[in-house]
Amino acid sequence: MPTPVTCLWLLLIGLGGGLLLTPLSKVLARLVGAIDKPGELKVHAQPMPRFGGSAIWAATLVACVGGSVLLSLGGAVGGLFPVLVGATLMALIGAVDDVAGLSPKMRLAAGGIVTVGTAAAVAHGIGAPMWTQAVLVVAFTLWLLGGANALNMLDGLDGLAAGVSAIGAVSIGVVALRAGGSGGAVLMFGLAGACLGFLRYNFRPASTFMGDVGSLFLGFTLAAAVLLLAREARLPAVLGAMVALGVPVGDMLLAMGRRALNGKPLFQGDRSHCYDQLRDRFGCGVVKTVVTMYALAGAFGLLGIGVSLLGPRPALLATAAVVVVTVAAVLAGGFLRRESGSA
Repeated sequence: MPTPVTCLWLLLIGLGGGLLLTPLSKVLARLVGAIDKPGELKVHAQPMPRFGGSAIWAATLVACVGGSVLLSLGGAVGGLFPVLVGATLMALIGAVDDVAGLSPKMRLAAGGIVTVGTAAAVAHGIGAPMWTQAVLVVAFTLWLLGGANALNMLDGLDGLAAGVSAIGAVSIGVVALRAGGSGGAVLMFGLAGACLGFLRYNFRPASTFMGDVGSLFLGFTLAAAVLLLAREARLPAVLGAMVALGVPVGDMLLAMGRRALNGKPLFQGDRSHCYDQLRDRFGCGVVKTVVTMYALAGAFGLLGIGVSLLGPRPALLATAAVVVVTVAAVLAGGFLRRESGSA
């Protein structure tokens, strides 16, 4: 079982990996043609390398596997195998999309295959009856797909997705560490370090983007950590980890709800995400918007840790209260509204 000290070492190993590997990912991006060009929905004015997520992936693996060997945490890594394989395959899908471009249907189909396999492996580890495992596979698959797409949608400003992911990873790592979820703790602290190392090059003004290889990997891995807690810990820890991901999950649900309200395709990109509205409606600059989103992510992280400390019934009530208050704040702030000219 990892300790707070070993988790700190894992974070530092991931940090070092992110710092060292991100410059190499820029070179790789130019070699394979993974360049993000300016466009209608983009905020950058110059072509940018968009393969930084490959550095996050590699640094996370170095921290989780290599770091665990150095720190004698081999037992904790054993249960991570299906998650690391699934996350790697999801990163590969993102890499192909960054280089060659995939249609939304093809990317969804490929991601669906990966998530079903990972969900089945995690559900099997729970040891529930067969019919219960079947239900869990469906629920876990939807959660993993949602998580991957949530980070993909959140990756819209310099440093936003990486910073929010780091905050969420640390929060879930704390929950896992306290609840005895050794695999989740190892994975999350390694991932947090990798994100922070990458953030050195991605915070405004960014010199590289993570690309789909990064956003799909991060979203999938954060969501998978929640599933690991479902196998390793009790209900309050699972609920707490879910609450800790309130910013990416909430922004995705808000985007889909807003698009449905305005008669637009659910997965069609736009400039009305929560962070876009902070800039366009409230006049926040990029840095102020990103820092505000960090603060929100930190608040949800602290709430998640708090929920994990409760008993099962109070944890359910607290989670429901967080959802109700969040929805009320979204409606009161006008973040979910019918746009002029919509059907």
